[in-house]
Amino acid sequence: MKGDFKKARSLIFQILTLLALFTTAFILLRRANLIKFPGFIEKFLHTEQEITSDYSGDGQEIFKYIGKAGNTNQLSFYPEITIDNMNALLNSLEPHKNFYWESVSETYYSDSATSKKCRSRISGDKYNVEILDKDEKTVRKYVSDGKNTAVSKPPYGESDSTVYMKGIFDFYSDASLISVDFFKDAEFSDDSCEIRLVENQQYNIVSVVHTYDRNGVTVKNNYGISLDYGVVLFAECFENNIPVFRQSTLSIYPLTSLDDNLFIIN
Repeated sequence: MKGDFKKARSLIFQILTLLALFTTAFILLRRANLIKFPGFIEKFLHTEQEITSDYSGDGQEIFKYIGKAGNTNQLSFYPEITIDNMNALLNSLEPHKNFYWESVSETYYSDSATSKKCRSRISGDKYNVEILDKDEKTVRKYVSDGKNTAVSKPPYGESDSTVYMKGIFDFYSDASLISVDFFKDAEFSDDSCEIRLVENQQYNIVSVVHTYDRNGVTVKNNYGISLDYGVVLFAECFENNIPVFRQSTLSIYPLTSLDDNLFIIN
């Protein structure tokens, strides 16, 4: 009887030892990003242990220019990815089809600054955008039906509107906003960039920290690209630690649908 008890206890001990070794190996492999599971399993397995502590970006600060950013105490930073990984993500984006986006761009000079606000209603390739000045007055309006873009100034009317073919003119440059296309065409190197996936309760973001030397000037640019909406939610650009540009999101949220009349070009 005693012999059977000893055998059972020995067997249990061996099983527990094997489980401990397996668990340790499992954690080490996942931390080293050597094993990967399907997305739903990864979400289930995601714990605070996966949050990296060697992130040299802005941490919680990356959400300070996004209105209603949610609980920034629950940010998760995933292992660093390469530029090729980032481009693959951006080229496979499936953002919300319909959404509202209100943003602000600020450009700083040695003795002055300019600011533009942009209110956008976007539906796939179509958009209806108003660009406002610092006094909240509309200075330009863009309407795209997905093929052409009409640009008009108040007072609105056919005589005040100019129509351009798709790809020739859009609202991003006029509103001084950085678009996702900028990253697809940019000549970044992995050595000058730190790229990570960051998420909290409301956003899934590609965080890009790009640092390089330009004729003796240290340039550091921080970007946050939304995987949910396919837009650049925020950007900060510094030269020798002096801010020269900032892009902020005041509000962004999905919409069930948008009126087709918003995208009609008269």
